[in-house]
Amino acid sequence: MKRSLIDLNSLTDIISNSVGVLVMFAVLNLVQERDKVYPLEVPIEHSSRLAPVFFICKQDKVLFLDPDKVFVNAIIKAGEGASQGGAHFSLGYHQLNGQIDQQSGHGLIFHPDDTRQWYRAADLEEPDSELRRILDGMDGAKQFGYFFVYDQPVEGEGFAIFRSVRRYLQARNVTVGWRPSDQQNPAFLCFWDDVAACKNYRPSFSASNPPTGQPAAVQ
Repeated sequence: MKRSLIDLNSLTDIISNSVGVLVMFAVLNLVQERDKVYPLEVPIEHSSRLAPVFFICKQDKVLFLDPDKVFVNAIIKAGEGASQGGAHFSLGYHQLNGQIDQQSGHGLIFHPDDTRQWYRAADLEEPDSELRRILDGMDGAKQFGYFFVYDQPVEGEGFAIFRSVRRYLQARNVTVGWRPSDQQNPAFLCFWDDVAACKNYRPSFSASNPPTGQPAAVQ
């Protein structure tokens, strides 16, 4: 009886916080995949003077977010009335859709519904690929990679390619942060000075001053 009570209380403690849920997922993965062991790296927020370079991972693909391009396109679309009523609209950037959020303070929410124009894991193996030029152009002394990772069954696996890109960056002494994302907790960037949430998700650089060697993103 004592053992059952202890187990029940411990389980309640574990599933009552987000880090505990991640640990539970890791345990379930080890149970289901007996011969495979993955290192558990739980995302923990902390302050940094490094500037974030943003990416989205979904359906085994990765997208580099050019803040200037997506914000300028969002402003143009908003001026045309496409964003009224919280509607989703095309950002004209790698088939990425956006939504302007004026209620919760998220700023510009991304809806990555079509990933066909995104980079694939195979691009990491190509020395002249655009993805390699973007990653190689990041300065580990000034920047770090920040990834919004979609890894739910409905939305497609994004964690595998995130791990591949993370290894590539870490081998070049570039640190990496990430945030689990889904339809209820989508990727977003802020652009309002008076919103606290924007402090963690501001654009990190201008298109006129991208990572070294980074070519202009193709729409």
